[in-house]
Amino acid sequence: MATNKRSVQFANFICHFGSLEMLDLCEEVVIPAFTDSKFRRAYKDTSYFFHDVELISIQVDGKHPEPAIVGKFVKDTILQRDQIYENGKLVTSVQKLPSAPSSLFVLILRDHKLLFLPEVTGAPGLESFCTTTERFLKHAHEAFVKTTLESLLEQEFPDGANRDQKKKMKESVLDRYPHPNLEVVSLASEDSLDAFVDRFDKLKAFSIKLLKPNNEINNDGLFKKFRAQGNQLHASSATVSYRNPEGLVKTQVKDHAESALDGNAEVALSGTDTEGRKLSGTNDDFKIQVLIDGVPKAMKAAAQKLFSIFATYKQSGQVRTGAQEISVEKEVKLVRLAQQFSGGQDGNT
Repeated sequence: MATNKRSVQFANFICHFGSLEMLDLCEEVVIPAFTDSKFRRAYKDTSYFFHDVELISIQVDGKHPEPAIVGKFVKDTILQRDQIYENGKLVTSVQKLPSAPSSLFVLILRDHKLLFLPEVTGAPGLESFCTTTERFLKHAHEAFVKTTLESLLEQEFPDGANRDQKKKMKESVLDRYPHPNLEVVSLASEDSLDAFVDRFDKLKAFSIKLLKPNNEINNDGLFKKFRAQGNQLHASSATVSYRNPEGLVKTQVKDHAESALDGNAEVALSGTDTEGRKLSGTNDDFKIQVLIDGVPKAMKAAAQKLFSIFATYKQSGQVRTGAQEISVEKEVKLVRLAQQFSGGQDGNT
């Protein structure tokens, strides 16, 4: 059991393939993006990858088990020092040290919520997680499109297809299964948002970027209207902005922003503090962070603990999520995946 306290974060994992959602291509693209050990994102001396990924079923009181993807997000890098302070002097001392800090993640498939726990100092954060996952989703999507295309060509043209036929067939496949798009948005609380807004002396600009949600709806009248208009325009996002160099009414900003804390919108604030210094913030600046201790080493038990904490915060209203709309077809898929994942073993970290 871990003895040092770490902060777990909650986020919305907003994944689309055109008009399709994460669950639509869960088995074909999303799961392979996390489980294919060949996928790595490299930058100079650093590479990012997923490790010890498991497909599990999380137990929920009085309900069906929830399928989830759990694993470690690793940053494999080289730490270098160039000098040290010794005997009152700066001394050249070049050394390199391999380092691989990790974060534990739990992705709940039903509501697309991400539970993210940096495990050690220097662990990779949500931004790196999003960038890496989107890269791997693209790799997995490319492999899925290739396999699908080869199968269709073999069925349609058993004697072989020419160049034009292959091109048209590929366009047809991509029309049906567009390229992935991913946004990971930190969930914030009303208390942390209010505290951040109170730091402003003059809050000069406030904007809400409405993102295309997964299967959630926000019943706030203004957001509902803008999203309906966005759907008519086939827009992937819409932004509402308010500005006043003399300062916006902070109480009204709080009321409007609190309706956007469900992880399906990005809030941006800017202005000056009481000292006249520039101050700005987004969801990441007033995100929910919960200090926890004693995270189990067994992956499934660790995921169960993080889920229980998330469920408690959600039930208390400290975490706000949108109402869900899940079709019968997707509900059947979730039940099947939960049953399929329930046979997983508890791996050790």
